[in-house]
Amino acid sequence: MRGGPGLAGGSGAYRVRRLVWLVLLYLALTAGAALMLLPFAWMLSTSLKTLSEALRIPPIWIPKVPRWENYALAWNAAPFGRYFFNSFFIAITTTVGEVITTILAAYGFAKMNFQIEAAVRLVEFLLRPENTVYWAKETGYLPVTVSGFESDEWQDFIAANPERAAMTEQFLEGGFGQLHHPAYWDIRSVIITYYEQVLLGESDPKTALDNLAAEIEALISE
Repeated sequence: MRGGPGLAGGSGAYRVRRLVWLVLLYLALTAGAALMLLPFAWMLSTSLKTLSEALRIPPIWIPKVPRWENYALAWNAAPFGRYFFNSFFIAITTTVGEVITTILAAYGFAKMNFQIEAAVRLVEFLLRPENTVYWAKETGYLPVTVSGFESDEWQDFIAANPERAAMTEQFLEGGFGQLHHPAYWDIRSVIITYYEQVLLGESDPKTALDNLAAEIEALISE
């Protein structure tokens, strides 16, 4: 009987701690939910403002006179009905197509395990050093595996082809990657254009390189 009050007191303290924990948890969840809803509230508020109110600094949350006609103006500004139909049609047809193809693929994998084994063997065959070296020599690219780079066949090949030796050295030192420049894709497109002109005989290499250097310089300096 002596332990009764102690147990009751401990149980009460536990309930208090649990209550405090739940209150803090719900406060944190409420704050997080409010933060997530803030952009939507701002979007709704802005949709009911005039242009001057929407651009005002510091911004205002509640417009003086809500402009409900903004929705009608926006709806009539473009064929949104057609846009909604297109989005709905594409979403439905894509989903149905993916479900059908996924079911068929799953059935094939479930019933024909030998195909998985064959695919694994094919990948293993393609990644053999001698095959990656053969592919690199025929295509002008580099081997796709470290074993290919280290193979005697590739070492003999780059010894006879200095340009491939330079490519190999650069790749092993730092790898290849996209240039972090705003005009990267424009530069890439210009390079491809002049490369094709040389291949098709529409320009000689020197003229193409001179024009290419000028265009790249202009793109970089923008």
